Amino acid sequence: MFIQYETRRVVQLGIWTTLVFALMTYFLFHAIKGDRGILAWSRLEDRLVEKEYELAAMEYQWEILDKKVKKLGNVICSDLLEEQSIRILGFSHPGDVVVLED
Repeated sequence: MFIQYETRRVVQLGIWTTLVFALMTYFLFHAIKGDRGILAWSRLEDRLVEKEYELAAMEYQWEILDKKVKKLGNVICSDLLEEQSIRILGFSHPGDVVVLED
């Protein structure tokens, strides 16, 4: 009787240990390699650095264009400025229909 109780107790302990180990392994795996794990976090940091470089380049380009526009002063009318921005830079409003003639 005592041997059966001990055997059952050892089997139950083994099952619980295996279950806890499996759950710990599952969560540890997803903490490292999951969609929001450590490796994904480092990839997001790398992407953030790339986007910050792109932002800095665009801000620099914006400053150059802003200086060029400020140099124009009030000499040029807004329609001509818009036409030149469409022609040279390719910028226009989303609803505009642009017809360019050379």
